Amino acid sequence: MLKQFLGHLDYEEAYMKKHKFPAIAGHKRLHDDYRASVEKFKQEFEHPTSKGVHLNKSREDLMIRTDEFLTNWLSEHILTEDHKYAAYIKKHSK
Repeated sequence: MLKQFLGHLDYEEAYMKKHKFPAIAGHKRLHDDYRASVEKFKQEFEHPTSKGVHLNKSREDLMIRTDEFLTNWLSEHILTEDHKYAAYIKKHSK
């Protein structure tokens, strides 16, 4: 699922480039930040450390943080940032 979603970001960036979306650089930076955060969550999940905390509690905390991150991404990025390029493309496509 992660692979598909990251592939979607690549597709979206190519789509914006194809339609010459003027704010593509800023949008791509948001995607790059997202990719870095996802990689960090993935590493934490694959290589948990207890650091004095029960391992199950550490995993539970990771799941909560991941859920909050994804919820924020969906509500902020998709509903705000993606609508900007969609509106631009709709207005400038012929």
